[in-house]
Amino acid sequence: MEIIEEAPSAASSPPKSPRRNPQAPPSSSRRKQFAVSTKWESEAAANGGTIKDFHRFFCCCAERLGNMFVFCKRPDGSPIVIAGPCWPFCCFVTVPMILGACGSVSYWLIIRENSALPLWVSYIYFPVLGCVLAALFCVSCTDPGLMERVTDEEAGEGGWFWNEQVGSYRPPGALYCRECGVLIQDYDHLCVCI
Repeated sequence: MEIIEEAPSAASSPPKSPRRNPQAPPSSSRRKQFAVSTKWESEAAANGGTIKDFHRFFCCCAERLGNMFVFCKRPDGSPIVIAGPCWPFCCFVTVPMILGACGSVSYWLIIRENSALPLWVSYIYFPVLGCVLAALFCVSCTDPGLMERVTDEEAGEGGWFWNEQVGSYRPPGALYCRECGVLIQDYDHLCVCI
């Protein structure tokens, strides 16, 4: 591995790092290092963690990644089930609103004995409700497009931009999400409801 030593130029230039050999095959046992907030990383290292009591109580088995919580991951570190920073709103507002509204509709219009609707409506209604809850889970608990940290200077020469918040290069579609504390590919917005 070749280490490049150069005199520091402008304050906005990224730190110099060892170059990776682009022809070397990727190691199958290498765990991904995601581009998370450097402020979050330094707080976690200094304090032994940044988990707040509320998150510690409900997400005790989760691993933190920025302000997100990884419940299940692949051997390389890619998240399979991940909760965003606004998971309490989803759990305690969005899901109860869906269940409350659908429960009221099902009780007052479908299940009651003197209901004007035929029984076959319930055979359609409840699977659709299940699909809505499954879709909410899939949308709110999947990888939003987490980017790996790239400190290789060759990425900067290839049209990528340096991002100071995460200490990494980023491609033109990726942006840093302050709420999530990570760099996300094709970032649009953070929805609090999911």
